[in-house]
Amino acid sequence: MGPLPQLVRQMAGERQLQRALGRAHLPSAVLERPDTRILLADLVTLFDAAAREVGDPGLGLRVGQAMRATDYGTFVRWAAAAPTLGQALARVVRAGGHYQRPGVLTFAVRGDRACLAYGADLYGAGRARQHADHVLGPMVHLARLYLGPGWRPAEVRVPYSRDRQETLLEEAFEAPGRFDAAGVGIVLERELPWTPHAGPPPPPPSRAELRALVRGGGSTLTRAVRDIALLQLEQGSAELAPVATRLALHPRRLQRLLAAEGTTFRAVLDGVRLERAERLLAAPGARIADVALAAGYEEPAHFTRAFRRWRGVSPSAFWQAVEARDR
Repeated sequence: MGPLPQLVRQMAGERQLQRALGRAHLPSAVLERPDTRILLADLVTLFDAAAREVGDPGLGLRVGQAMRATDYGTFVRWAAAAPTLGQALARVVRAGGHYQRPGVLTFAVRGDRACLAYGADLYGAGRARQHADHVLGPMVHLARLYLGPGWRPAEVRVPYSRDRQETLLEEAFEAPGRFDAAGVGIVLERELPWTPHAGPPPPPPSRAELRALVRGGGSTLTRAVRDIALLQLEQGSAELAPVATRLALHPRRLQRLLAAEGTTFRAVLDGVRLERAERLLAAPGARIADVALAAGYEEPAHFTRAFRRWRGVSPSAFWQAVEARDR
């Protein structure tokens, strides 16, 4: 989401922000946990709903211009540590699949121009305009790490039709816009990818962070179910039918697809519950009964048995270990 929540609060207020979250089926808890993975479809809805709530057709552009490329996390931090811009863009494309697979990043050189582009199936719908616009800001920021803060793209591309947004788009980047493109992207002169950093490069991620990206990235169905179940659990409970609805699948179809990935909905949900429980147990003053309820267990005894199987220790022993470590 980047700075979207803060901008909506400043421009319209907390009530409008909560209404936008509700339209995207997102709980308020995501505001407190910026590392929460959110379905791309829900992000698209959130950006569109937020723009409507504040009455600003340029909200997506504002969000993007307030972001740094490295706000996307490990994969862009690894890219931005490359010696030249071309190597950075190649790294973005190479590592992007570990971050998100519904969207596709490409970098191509044709004639006297080069283009970094991002495309997603959802960008075929007009409602994806706000989300598409916000991608441009971080793209330009990544290029400026090498080309300097005054650099402007030769062209910006967007997947929607030309209308009153034309002025907003071209004024935002001081560059001509190309509309109805296959995706969203920035165009630069062919020779620029060989440019080294304009200043000190940002610190690269650790090897452990890169390993975690490779192990946990991407978008398998199991990962999507996990992410949705976690968000629904924040709102009270997570069940098969609502999760299947969020994925536009029949519950039986979802179960079959999960079986093909070697798991079940119950196994995914149990993992989500226990991960949530572990996070809650790490909070100061945590009470076992409250944590059990928040993790979806009606009986603390059932929670204790499940947690012991998962972690090898009881919830109380885990909590005591956390308390001792933090003293």
